[in-house]
Amino acid sequence: MPAFLRMLIARIKGLVRRDAVAGEIQEELAFHVEMRVEEYERGGKSSDEARAMARARVGNVALHQDRGYDIRGGGVLETVVQDVRYALRLWKRQRGFAIAAVGTLALGIGLSTALFSVIDAALLRPLPYSQPEQLVQVTIADRTPDGDARSTGPSLNDARRWRADSRTISAVGIIRPYPMPTIIDAGRGPERLMVSEIGEGVLDVYAVAPVLGRAVTVDDFATGAPRVAMLGYSYWQTNFGGAVDVLGRTVRFTSGEPATIIGVLPHGFYRRTDLWTPHVSLRPGDFAEQRGLGTDAYARLRPGVTREAASSDLTAISTRDASARDMPAGVRVDLRSLRADLVSGFGPTIRILSAAVAFVLLIACVNVAGLLMARGRTRRTEMALRISIGASRGRLIRQLITESTVLALFGGVAGVALASVTLDTLVAAIPLGLPLTSSVSLNFTALAFALTLSLITAIAFGLLPSISLSRTGVLIIGDSLRLRRSPMSRRGGQWLIGTEVAVAVLLLIVAGLLVRSLNRAMNVDIGFDANAVLVMKVEPINQSVEALTQFYPALLDRLRAHRDVAAAGAVDTLPLDPVGLFGFANVSGQAPQDVRLRHALPGYFDAMGLTITHGRAPTLHDFDGSRAVVLNTTAANRLFPGSSAIGKSIMLGFGTNHREVIGVTNDVRQDGPLGDAAPDVTELSGSRITEPMIVVIRPKRGARLNTSDLRDIAQHVGPPVFVDDIVPAARLLSDTVATSRHRTLLFGLLGALGCGLTLVGIFGVTAYAVSSRTQEIGVRMAFGATPQQMVSTVMTDAAWPLMIGTAVGLVGAQLSTGVIAAFLFQTTPTDPVTFVAVAFVFPMAAGAAAWLSARRAAHVDPMSALRIE
Repeated sequence: MPAFLRMLIARIKGLVRRDAVAGEIQEELAFHVEMRVEEYERGGKSSDEARAMARARVGNVALHQDRGYDIRGGGVLETVVQDVRYALRLWKRQRGFAIAAVGTLALGIGLSTALFSVIDAALLRPLPYSQPEQLVQVTIADRTPDGDARSTGPSLNDARRWRADSRTISAVGIIRPYPMPTIIDAGRGPERLMVSEIGEGVLDVYAVAPVLGRAVTVDDFATGAPRVAMLGYSYWQTNFGGAVDVLGRTVRFTSGEPATIIGVLPHGFYRRTDLWTPHVSLRPGDFAEQRGLGTDAYARLRPGVTREAASSDLTAISTRDASARDMPAGVRVDLRSLRADLVSGFGPTIRILSAAVAFVLLIACVNVAGLLMARGRTRRTEMALRISIGASRGRLIRQLITESTVLALFGGVAGVALASVTLDTLVAAIPLGLPLTSSVSLNFTALAFALTLSLITAIAFGLLPSISLSRTGVLIIGDSLRLRRSPMSRRGGQWLIGTEVAVAVLLLIVAGLLVRSLNRAMNVDIGFDANAVLVMKVEPINQSVEALTQFYPALLDRLRAHRDVAAAGAVDTLPLDPVGLFGFANVSGQAPQDVRLRHALPGYFDAMGLTITHGRAPTLHDFDGSRAVVLNTTAANRLFPGSSAIGKSIMLGFGTNHREVIGVTNDVRQDGPLGDAAPDVTELSGSRITEPMIVVIRPKRGARLNTSDLRDIAQHVGPPVFVDDIVPAARLLSDTVATSRHRTLLFGLLGALGCGLTLVGIFGVTAYAVSSRTQEIGVRMAFGATPQQMVSTVMTDAAWPLMIGTAVGLVGAQLSTGVIAAFLFQTTPTDPVTFVAVAFVFPMAAGAAAWLSARRAAHVDPMSALRIE
């Protein structure tokens, strides 16, 4: 066993068995005394003489006992334990300081660790797949009919040609990237599940295998092949109890088509999905060569192959014999790192968030430094007294280091607890839209950094009393101690105040700009009154064309008959819904225009409250196969610039049937207040409904519709239905700005936290300044200065760093807030209202914090101060 380890064990034993070790040493010394007594008695000495000579020979027994305990006892460990006990007693007497310091450290450590842990799990941690650096997303770059560049998803045959001919990729597969909520009957009745459509080879790309059963293969895409499905791991556990005999069971889609379960995918694969099924539109046929079907392709590069080499290889394969396959020349295959694809667009958010978290941690450390400085001034007399009675400077430094370490450790433990508690809340309550690829857990690197920074701050500023003593010296005059104050003390406190103020001003301006932006977004006219519209998502279980065509008109008739309903209609894609049908409209003699397409039933325009600005409102005859359409203002201006659209004809997509424009409505912001109005073409349907519709209801003024009544109406119209949601359209409007709102909330919390910590720091540093100038204040008051004058003097000293810090913060914000310009809506990064408000309100609050501490100067007793002097 190494010598140092034996010594450590011996010290621990001595510390644990303190009384026993002391007793053993005492017994050993007594034994030596008795041995000497017996020796002297054998030499002819009397008992008393022998004992006196033995004691004289051995020497000071008490001193030997102390020296023996130093060697065999707890040693430095015991000194550390004594210092820890003293520190705990000290914190118990100074609860206010301890709570403020520990709470500040806990907030700084806990919040920074929790937020960085989310960032790490979402963007920095390696993807949870084998050799993730080989994973790429594949897109096709070509041009639109009017010559504009565009990027589309590859076709099924593209992927199959790459798989067969490429020597640069080892696997490629097509997947529909976002799960779709779909009604499925898996044996427990209809339920809404998240369903993703998948192509063959996807599992090979990610190098994962089903935990049970098999994956989809090329045979599952053959014409006439029975439909199959794979279960997500979580859904398998919750719905089927993890049963191994799940293979071969049947789930049924709303179309009535059954699908046989063939496998279970591993936990955490891709995004949250309950059910995976082959992409039905990828089966061979007319669409085998068609691109841009809302799908993405992912590939795995062979070892040592660069993305550039693979791109050239796949481009050559795709364009080979392009004319024979009626494919445009000049097509280019682009490859992008899968990680880059996942984190694209989040760079500015992460940079700003990381900077804000770092600023909060900086404020917390500066705040603790100020509190320790304030407390250190009050302990200089204590330190001087300890030195005067024999304590070494090293012993004082060790004690102060122990006290600071205990303070930092308590703050660290509280910070870890706070981070653990807030981690799930941050992920759930403040979703930033980050592409989480793995579970979120505390990041120990960030935690170690925050703890180390806090510990260094606590130790460095905790040692100030001993450091200042080395500069001033101690004079013992009677029963009093006189300390010469260091001229740097006030400047040190002012630097701390200025630093905190500058950082807090910057955080508050960022938060203020985001608040202003969100407020303007929520007050934008989106084209209809979202508070006056109810949205009802209801679908028949049987979704055949006949069932849909019968159900929705009957449901709308029943709803219009309700006494509290002013209007009711239906549409396949609701405004504010991010998922929509895109296409292009053709006008004779012009280039095709990209438009949004929607199909509406009678009553839709009245229920939404849309205004017909030109032409006429649709009648029931228009919905009965008349091939009429209604444009919004943007579509009318683009398709018929400089002329009226009413009575004109357009063609949609590749069709040859003309649609007559009968009316033009006001614009509705399809993507909510943060998006622009897009060209919108609404076809009038009714005689044939091929897709589930969304019902919109406008209650009568002042009426409050009961959602349970609406649900009963839907369920008693006829066929069995699945009623998903009945919510105000205002909730959908709120969802369109959810990311902006959550971002604003997060930065608002960071700004408020930084502001609060800064105010506490200003209070503490000002208290330090008052305590360090007690003698000066007493002398001035003895010579006639009033309490109000002394408070004004202290406030003047605090005002300079406050004004300078505010100015620096404003300039820093002026130079740096441009990085959040992409997050702002109708708000400039130099918004004068925000800058003026922060420049006025924050100094007022900071001045109030300084005044609360400075007013202590008015209560200094001149006689007590002069006695100390």
